[in-house]
Amino acid sequence: MKLGAAIGLSVGLATSVHAQTRVEYQVSRALQEQWQSSLLVTAGESIDVRVRLSYLGTQSPLGLGSLIFQPTVSNWSSATGDVLSPFLNTGGNTTVPSGVVTDAPGQYGRLSPWGRSAVPTSTPLIGHLNSNAGTDYLRIAPSNFTSWIGQGNNTTGVGGIICAQLTDIGRTAQDPVFESNLQNIVVFKFNIVVGSTELRNMVFDTPLNGFGNRDSATDLRYGHWVGSMSEPTGSIREQAFAVPASIFVVPAPSSLALLGLAALSMRRRR
Repeated sequence: MKLGAAIGLSVGLATSVHAQTRVEYQVSRALQEQWQSSLLVTAGESIDVRVRLSYLGTQSPLGLGSLIFQPTVSNWSSATGDVLSPFLNTGGNTTVPSGVVTDAPGQYGRLSPWGRSAVPTSTPLIGHLNSNAGTDYLRIAPSNFTSWIGQGNNTTGVGGIICAQLTDIGRTAQDPVFESNLQNIVVFKFNIVVGSTELRNMVFDTPLNGFGNRDSATDLRYGHWVGSMSEPTGSIREQAFAVPASIFVVPAPSSLALLGLAALSMRRRR
């Protein structure tokens, strides 16, 4: 993709008026925690990505119950050096070792208290490489869900990252405190290192059918929000939609300067 086209690309958001679980991607240069919707980067840069949720509905939930989602990164190129950095990809809230991290620089994985469902060591969360409609993607999901979203064994969204917390049902002294915040809840963080200097736009997103908590009758996907601490799972169901983030990969400044000098020299020779 040409740089001008990439910068001019607007991230569209097509969703119904009933979609009330906002799933927002944000990017920052590694360890800086300066979160934005887009960045201009060069090869070799380390980029942090976070996913945060907000409730936009008209009810009054007590907190998030659960969300299941598959992060995707478009225009991925592992052959030319793109790397998904290690992250905490097994375990849960109360496992030993822990399967969740704190919201701090350099901590990657599900954040506490969103590890209600422990990820088994037999099917850890990994970065899958998929191609769809001519675009190469990185997709984070359990290791056994190998197909692209909407294909093969990955049609219901169940094979995603499960971010969930306990209500009073089943709670023990070892469980983290219930999170009652409804806005800008950070549930997952990961890091990538950008390889190739090829001009490209890398979009961090979750397609609508990449969400779980699926209604089998309508195929709609929901965030579950807690209506009462005496219910086992969230009874308030609000459709999920993603707000993507982007990084625009360009040559290093020195390379751009050389390209400019070469172009100027060519014009002078004419």
